[in-house]
Amino acid sequence: MKVLFVISQLPYPPDTGAKIRTFNLLKRVASDYEITLISFGREEKEKEKIEVLRKFCKRIILISEKKSKWTSFLYSIAGRLPYSIRRYYSSKMERLIKKLINSENFDLIHCDSLQMSFNLRSVNSISKVLTEHNVESQIWQRWASKEKKFLKRYFIKGQYKKISCYEFEILKMFDCCIAVSEEDKKIIEENSQIKKVWVVSNGVDCDYFDPDKMKSLHLLEKEFSLIFTGSLDWYPNQDALIYFFTEIYPLLKKRIPQVSINIVGRNPSKSILKFACRDNSINIVGRVEDIRPFIFASQIFVVPLRIGGGTRLKILEAMAMAKPVISTSVGAEGLGVTHKENIILADNPYEFASKILRLFEDKNLREKIGKNARQFVKEKYDWNIVAEKLKEVWKNLKN
Repeated sequence: MKVLFVISQLPYPPDTGAKIRTFNLLKRVASDYEITLISFGREEKEKEKIEVLRKFCKRIILISEKKSKWTSFLYSIAGRLPYSIRRYYSSKMERLIKKLINSENFDLIHCDSLQMSFNLRSVNSISKVLTEHNVESQIWQRWASKEKKFLKRYFIKGQYKKISCYEFEILKMFDCCIAVSEEDKKIIEENSQIKKVWVVSNGVDCDYFDPDKMKSLHLLEKEFSLIFTGSLDWYPNQDALIYFFTEIYPLLKKRIPQVSINIVGRNPSKSILKFACRDNSINIVGRVEDIRPFIFASQIFVVPLRIGGGTRLKILEAMAMAKPVISTSVGAEGLGVTHKENIILADNPYEFASKILRLFEDKNLREKIGKNARQFVKEKYDWNIVAEKLKEVWKNLKN
């Protein structure tokens, strides 16, 4: 079975949620499918990435043409297409996709994000599936509700209206949509006319994220230590940390002055770096090759997200490492977790801080939540299980 897989950037290194998902799924389905991957990028700059991905993709095609952020921004204000769609539309990409479909015998085309969907608008002769990593309009709506600056909020609200119209209208063009949770599936079904919506959840490599494999490093948990992970150039993560540092962390420091937190992730913003400059208990680690030692050496994993959609791979990774996770309801959305059994949920600053303090005080509770969490993801979210669901979707479309 031949699949043309369309993606905005090569899924290597797997250092963002979307890239982690795509990398792990492609790696696990490649033995049963012949995959041609097409993406933006320049071959001379992407040689290392291409070398890795060729282990499970038969062919990789890169297109260098992509609009700049400022050009896309101006077009998104004046035109009907939202910024995130305009940025990733390329007439050259559209023509190449159509040429490949017309000249080769592909069984289906998989569009791996809403952002790339406009490039497929002229393709009608083949089954098409779209992955919604998040319900994009939901993210913009939540962002608008939290933004305090008037002009920025005005722009975000405008983008929310455009992405809402686009997102559910473009789904008519696809034979199937993949959602990452039952909650997202319900939203898509209620707002669009697409007939088939499948759930292929996010996942985790439970063998790789195994706390027992860290014991040989002789690492010890640091007392009163927290950890947050995620791409720090993604606005929902920035908002989560600003919320945590302004409203939750001061409450903790009043009770436990020696509390500390590691922030692990790429491209920290200036606003995040300012907090670390003022407080040496906040350690901005940045991007790391292996996140496991940092999770292992921390006592509690925090997810104070207020904006988001889809599901959080960071939570699954922490759970696989048998770490107790404290999250907002938005942060844990779509995972089917159980409060006080395999996760702790808290939706206001005082509650969030008090739950952290309780876990710091009770080692048995930390171990119980962590143990239950690892068992939960092993049974439901291992990538090998999730990949079988993607295979099922592709087989269903071919038939």
